[in-house]
Amino acid sequence: MRIAYITEEFPPDKARGGIATYVAQAAQAMTARGHEVEVFTSSPQGAHMENQGSICVHWIGETPQIPFREAILPVFARRHATNAFDLIEGPEFGADAADIKSRFPRLPLVVRMHTPSLWLGKIGGDYPPRWRPYIHQVFGQWRLLFGAWRRGRQPAIRRPFSTWWGQMDAIESAHARTAEIVACPCRDLMDYAIRRWRVPAIRVRYLPYVSAPTSDFLNIPIETNSLRIGFFGRLEQRKGVLDLAKAIPSVLKKYPAEKFRLVGRSMRLPESGIMADDAIKSSLGSLTAAVEFRGQVAPGAMAREYADVDLCVFPSIWENFPNVCLEAMAAGRGIVGSNAGGMAEMLADGAGLLVPPRNPSRLAEAICSLLRDPAKRHDFGRRARRRLLEEYNTEKVGQMMETVYSEAIAIARAA
Repeated sequence: MRIAYITEEFPPDKARGGIATYVAQAAQAMTARGHEVEVFTSSPQGAHMENQGSICVHWIGETPQIPFREAILPVFARRHATNAFDLIEGPEFGADAADIKSRFPRLPLVVRMHTPSLWLGKIGGDYPPRWRPYIHQVFGQWRLLFGAWRRGRQPAIRRPFSTWWGQMDAIESAHARTAEIVACPCRDLMDYAIRRWRVPAIRVRYLPYVSAPTSDFLNIPIETNSLRIGFFGRLEQRKGVLDLAKAIPSVLKKYPAEKFRLVGRSMRLPESGIMADDAIKSSLGSLTAAVEFRGQVAPGAMAREYADVDLCVFPSIWENFPNVCLEAMAAGRGIVGSNAGGMAEMLADGAGLLVPPRNPSRLAEAICSLLRDPAKRHDFGRRARRRLLEEYNTEKVGQMMETVYSEAIAIARAA
């Protein structure tokens, strides 16, 4: 198969989130299985083309005035005319492949679910209060009707003052419905696609992310005793980092020798506008001495960070299929994760502890239970590593990807 991945994010130029990590892993997995893979993406460095091993990457310059889905179309069209692709895949977030699918409707499309914009806005705290869209709509309709009465014609059929989240949800859902297959890494996203976006269930598939951990992760000893607890990921509200801050005093009260290490870029909190690390420091006061803020770490140094902690904590409000959890599983860490979203499936069969989101007391109890019982923590680490290698390896998930891609091609041909 000739496969094109359409994504605004791709390493190393724009390795800012989970989509970039996923596409890099997926492209490598498909290349290793004998398929031709090309990636169409954007870069702050400007337009250029390069080969990353067997993967051909087409970069376009960033265009703030033009959405990526529009800017990438001519680049893809020229390449497709020269050497046609069998299938394209793009994320639902931002509908990156929407214009390509519109231009080439017969080209099979797989839309890969990560986190829809509307959902991201809600769990991130950026979504406006429920009353605000209602007030905007009521007054907006009044303005339209009043204007139509003055002009003597029918009002336009549209929703005034639509939030950005709502507009993106409409774009993303419409894009998903044009896909031959919508692939989701967890059951929550499958339900979202079917129930909210009205994607026919027959075209929705469960497809986890593929993981190919390096030896740096797999060689990390499981039975460590560093007296450190690690949080990995952006320091932002939706990752549950504020709930972790509330749990830290309870943990330190029982285990004062423990230290917390937070690895990731600090983000601004939506309601207060304060940086997350500053908010954590302010809430902890003198206990801040027990917390180490590492900031953003280069990908090549991440294995050392995981090796230097005994357990990992991911108390997200909701997660799809977080790469940091995959990394922690590869490192053989004991894991305390949120039961909202994909981690409930990733850490099944005793691969970790699950707690409800937004529950600092339960979070603290789970952390303390693993500190109190190192043997239990080590057992979780062994189970997590084994589950990762058995369930999310290139061979197993690669075959699942090939099946989904072949189905998408068959559906397009039948249509």
